[in-house]
Amino acid sequence: MNKNKRDNPFARQQQFDFMLPMQFLLICRLLQVNPRKVLYQFMVDLAHESYATGSEQKIAAKDYFMSCGYGLEQYTDGEIEQLFDELDNIAALWPKNGPPKLVNLHARWRKRYYKYWYRKWYGRFRTKVVKIQ
Repeated sequence: MNKNKRDNPFARQQQFDFMLPMQFLLICRLLQVNPRKVLYQFMVDLAHESYATGSEQKIAAKDYFMSCGYGLEQYTDGEIEQLFDELDNIAALWPKNGPPKLVNLHARWRKRYYKYWYRKWYGRFRTKVVKIQ
């Protein structure tokens, strides 16, 4: 069965079509901020990318995400904190102002870091014992 990429909610390239809350649009319009920029910047900050806004914004995005209870069915608060800390460690490896050859090399290795990080955490979730109540 050939599954369409658009049906995959975890595909890297995504195109969304949804209604933005009117209040959000009004705030953005009043403050002269593009709504796409706000949404994109939140995602970058939550992902703890090396080019994110700053550590304060990363912490705020993570705190918001965790306050919504996302992932608590699979992981504890402490594990989720560690998960984000490890993303920060990967981002810290970025060779800022490095020569192009080093940046390209790091970009290739970064994909491997993320793959390892994901498999580690995915495996940790999959090996947890389900408690019967």
